[in-house]
Amino acid sequence: LWLDELVVGHKLCPWAERAHRKLVFVDTDLDDERAALDTIADEAAELLERPQPWHTTLCVLPRYADALPLFQRLWTRCRSRLDEADVHILAFHPRRRDRNGPECVQYSMRSPVPVIQLLQTRDLDLARRSRGSTPEEIRAAMMNLISDNEQKLVALGQTQLETLYHSWMPPHHPS
Repeated sequence: LWLDELVVGHKLCPWAERAHRKLVFVDTDLDDERAALDTIADEAAELLERPQPWHTTLCVLPRYADALPLFQRLWTRCRSRLDEADVHILAFHPRRRDRNGPECVQYSMRSPVPVIQLLQTRDLDLARRSRGSTPEEIRAAMMNLISDNEQKLVALGQTQLETLYHSWMPPHHPS
């Protein structure tokens, strides 16, 4: 629901609608980070075997919902482990906070449950090139996308975003 209603529905990611999504539930214990890393690395390898463009894998990590520091460490270790692979890694967490500004802007990097998203670098490069032909144009287009997303989230407002996120959270998740 989160992906379809917020990300696609409000066009926060212009490529999400056309993406072929695979959901993988990584249900490892928090003290078994290696198992989570191995699963995510295996999924990255499988993603790279798909020749068609616009594939993405969403690794859902429900046990990390109340463990943001452990999730951040896992994300960092995933990036290190997959550094040489042609995979781009994004991380979304219910409690993630990256930017200054209104609280509602933080929802650009939040999800109802922790998710590590894997994208093929070639697809991300293709998407970026569709926004401009020079590095300067691409950078400007990406900054405009971020600014547009912030405006959309501010327009939705903190109260509406909290209500939506609460409705998308699994029943066992604390609010």
